[in-house]
Amino acid sequence: MAGISAGSVRETEWNPIFRIETVNAKINGGVHMTRLSQIVSSVLLAALLAGCTSFGAGTITGDKEDFTDSIAESIKMQMLRNIVKLRYGDMPFFLDVKSVIKSYSLEYRLNAGVDIYPDFEPNASVGGTYADKPTISYAPLVGNDFADSIMKPITPAYIVQLLQAGGRAETIFRLLCEEINGISNRRARGENIRAADEDFDRVVRLLQKNQDGGYIDLQVRSKEEDVLLMITQTEDSQANADVAELKRLLGLPPDQDSYRMIYGLLPGESGEIALLTRSMYSILLDIAADVDIPGEDIENGRATPGFEGSKTIIAVRSGKREPEDVFIAIPYRDRWFWIDDTDIASKQVFSSVLTIPVG
Repeated sequence: MAGISAGSVRETEWNPIFRIETVNAKINGGVHMTRLSQIVSSVLLAALLAGCTSFGAGTITGDKEDFTDSIAESIKMQMLRNIVKLRYGDMPFFLDVKSVIKSYSLEYRLNAGVDIYPDFEPNASVGGTYADKPTISYAPLVGNDFADSIMKPITPAYIVQLLQAGGRAETIFRLLCEEINGISNRRARGENIRAADEDFDRVVRLLQKNQDGGYIDLQVRSKEEDVLLMITQTEDSQANADVAELKRLLGLPPDQDSYRMIYGLLPGESGEIALLTRSMYSILLDIAADVDIPGEDIENGRATPGFEGSKTIIAVRSGKREPEDVFIAIPYRDRWFWIDDTDIASKQVFSSVLTIPVG
């Protein structure tokens, strides 16, 4: 994919002039003496002070923090803007930062001399030029790359990776799965808004309880990329009851302790768990249905309807004024949209979406 390069140059020039008044003294019949050594010392001191600015290794920490914070914030803003745009029927667009290269240059000038005529007067000056030249390369996500990254369903193996990395089972399965063994999650497709099956809500809660208790484990067979859900036997009667209910809801054989997870609408054989996973585009559409949209925008056809109340999984608020104390906020269509910094549940859902690779 071709990159688009943009750079900026910041140059600073300084020309401090240091002059020492000539001190004349008549010695041995009129010999003029000048404190030339004082002038030279002043010039050298000025050069030393100008060189106290940190360059090279000393700039790494500050530069990395600045660029890391700026890029991370821009990724969050881009994602939230795309979510809101989808609610208004607009096209999502992703522009990735591919590289950041920063260079510095520093030049010194040191001048010293003596004006012989009309007066014997020494003079000196020191100056320099500093240039800060960052070059940032961007790449838009378009064409086949857009289709592969945004439209392609997520694999069950990737769900395992998210869970093994510490993701919450309830959040991951609600976000990434359209159906589990034919049990339907909620769905938002334009005007078509459908709540999740009661059994789906119960299944993901049981998965979360068993994950918290350490009673289930997910593994990926590296060669076939098959996913296995393994259930640990325990002496805890409540945990065993939860496992039995989970197996019943999913239609799994009660005497097995490991089950193969596959991509699909329904299992092909006994002991399989079919996951109909979503694409990134479907995930964003689903979250967009939770955005707080003015009622008049829905009534006049500017935006699609969404979920309400307890059916939402993320709270994206909106208002006319720029908000304070926010996790992330963006302006769009003369309004502000944001996630409160005090809403940890919404922040976790949003951050989970950001971990899904795009591009």
